Amino acid sequence: MDGGARYSGFIIPPQTGRYKLTSYADDLLRVWIDGKPVFESKYQDKGQASGFVVLEKETAYPFLLEFRDGGAWGTYYLHWVPPGETEETYIPLESLYPTKPSLPKGIKFAGK
Repeated sequence: MDGGARYSGFIIPPQTGRYKLTSYADDLLRVWIDGKPVFESKYQDKGQASGFVVLEKETAYPFLLEFRDGGAWGTYYLHWVPPGETEETYIPLESLYPTKPSLPKGIKFAGK
């Protein structure tokens, strides 16, 4: 069965610096932050991809993730490696927000 999902919202990093985002996807995963593509992960390319993005603490960046599956057992993961770290981890829920009204007070907006 073909299918997919699209998630959008905001990402607020816990610290300023260069983040590495890594993924695995069966079949396709695309990620944009602040309207700019970070990477595209395709199963044909062993499903793995990574990209770098510089983020500022207490700033909300528009975030978009698009997943597509061309058959059964579609799966993906998205991790990051924060500045100064070497191990990849899941992006903590405290850094992800579905809408602008849900953002904490005092947060700036990136981009446009």
